[in-house]
Amino acid sequence: MSEATQQFGDWPLKRLMTEVCGSGPKSAADLSYDQATEAFTRILAGEPDQTTLGAFWLSNRWKRNVAEELAAYTDVMCDRVEQAEPDVDPVDCGANYDGKAETAILGVAAGIVAAAAGTPVVAHSGDRVPTQKQDSYKHVLDELGVSTELAPQDSADMVDETGFGFYYQPAFNPAIDGLSGRRDQMGVRSFVNTVETLANPANAAVHLGSFYHLAFAKKVCDTFQQSESHDMDRVIMFQGMEGYDDIRPGYTKVAEWQADGDSDDDGSSFDDYEIETEEYGMDFESEDLEVGDVAADSATITREVVAGNRDDQFHDAVALNAAFRIYARDDAASLSAGLEDARQAIESGAAAAVLEDLQQFWHSWRIPAGTALQEKFLVLRRGPSKPHPRVTRSSEPVDFALTSPWLAFAPDKARFLCRWSGREITLGVNSQDRWFWWVLHGRGWWFTQPLNRTLLFESPPGVCYIRKLTRIARPRRRGYSRWWQTPLE
Repeated sequence: MSEATQQFGDWPLKRLMTEVCGSGPKSAADLSYDQATEAFTRILAGEPDQTTLGAFWLSNRWKRNVAEELAAYTDVMCDRVEQAEPDVDPVDCGANYDGKAETAILGVAAGIVAAAAGTPVVAHSGDRVPTQKQDSYKHVLDELGVSTELAPQDSADMVDETGFGFYYQPAFNPAIDGLSGRRDQMGVRSFVNTVETLANPANAAVHLGSFYHLAFAKKVCDTFQQSESHDMDRVIMFQGMEGYDDIRPGYTKVAEWQADGDSDDDGSSFDDYEIETEEYGMDFESEDLEVGDVAADSATITREVVAGNRDDQFHDAVALNAAFRIYARDDAASLSAGLEDARQAIESGAAAAVLEDLQQFWHSWRIPAGTALQEKFLVLRRGPSKPHPRVTRSSEPVDFALTSPWLAFAPDKARFLCRWSGREITLGVNSQDRWFWWVLHGRGWWFTQPLNRTLLFESPPGVCYIRKLTRIARPRRRGYSRWWQTPLE
């Protein structure tokens, strides 16, 4: 018995190609759940050679996967997903990770508006995911100055604090992210493009997605139902633009699945129906939502819509997409009621407040010991008799090895590193791709203004308190918007 057989089982990809799925679109058979589980386990372990892997992906594409196969692939993936569940139960929005190229991405604005109306929303994507490698949720949020490269727990905290959260694929789903190179070489989509949208990193009970054809929506619902990793209460999908979770203007199909619907033998229900978006304020065509620079223009549209500064087609499209999120979670009895809630969230200023909270959200993550940095040092020390610190700078770059776990903080585009050691805090600030370093000694308040962000540090043993000023002011203990308390090792 070969070592690979002992480790994985009896079905290497080459055998599956020969005996099961590789004979052609009409004669190929479907994989069993166990066969599909072993196949994807081998793939994520890097076991197949690239030729065999490419052939397997193509065979799955031409024969078209069934729900049982997709459920197995999803379960293998989810075994490797780092879920971080917020205290609230959000709507999981799984748009195609490879992005959009022509029309505005409305999901960020719609999620913010829904959050402002009381419906927490989670979105997740990667960064230039194959095959299209176009703009996605991440790139719009980056343009808005919202932190995106978050650890999963920070994403969950973002949901609880603001109502909207973004989960970053390389952080919560590194196994799938590790396939990016091979997927890019394929040049066509594979089943990975489908299952990655079903990762559900927040372990939400409601999923909102999109489809081109109704049969695909039914397949996704069946996949959730057969998956051992998910326990969904409700799935709502509609025909979206460019495969994204932005509803298509005009005549549009909608699919709903409910676990407690009582119409199927297992107690669930699946229903589909048509709507005319004109009846909900979207009286225009898909071409009217096209933009030049998808990420930048979508961010501008988001700012202006949530601030109440637009009353055009983008406002109407965002409002209806927000209404679907509100309705999906049962926070509104009907789509019309959800639309009214969405419009009120914009008019009241609540949506603008959520965007501001997102832009101010901070996150932290650990950097492994031994990571080397080569930068110029800026050392800040309190003088023996002077109330203000004095600064010394090394004239040449030096190697700086992180010899113990560090905490990193990233407000907006800046990057901060912080370490506690004895009665000393070492702080690094990245400003315009240049690192500056401070060493803060003793107790008490210390403050600096990197990128016009005033920070204050207080250092009792083992804890670093970080406060963000609502305005640039003297270092007094008032005027702060919120607390962060982080134990340091």
